[in-house]
Amino acid sequence: MATSLPLLGNLSGKRAQSPSPVKAAPLIAPQMPIHNKHLPSPPISPFPSVGSELRACLSDFAEAKGIDLTACEDALLSLELTPDIIPLVPVERLCSVTGAIEGRIRKLQLFCTEWEARLQEKRAHLDAKRRRIN
Repeated sequence: MATSLPLLGNLSGKRAQSPSPVKAAPLIAPQMPIHNKHLPSPPISPFPSVGSELRACLSDFAEAKGIDLTACEDALLSLELTPDIIPLVPVERLCSVTGAIEGRIRKLQLFCTEWEARLQEKRAHLDAKRRRIN
């Protein structure tokens, strides 16, 4: 064993003095993806039938935000509070109609604004498609 120690020492010394130096890779700034802020978000699918927009919106809200206000559909419909006007209704009024807390109602209002915009976008797309066909 004593005779092999100098041999191992020689091997480790030879590795440290490698004739081919390791070259560091050049530093290149990572390419950042280009995001177009003007690209619209994809339209909602499937397209809700006329009269079922509130149900579809509340269902999408529950799925997207984890806040289930679908039990409030009848109360909102009885006052004709649909996704297009929910953002315009005072928060306090929506809280009293739904029994939901203010933060959830504010989230619903923001969601309804986005949801309605996507719905209008999809309607415009379908209208344009119909005009091209006719």
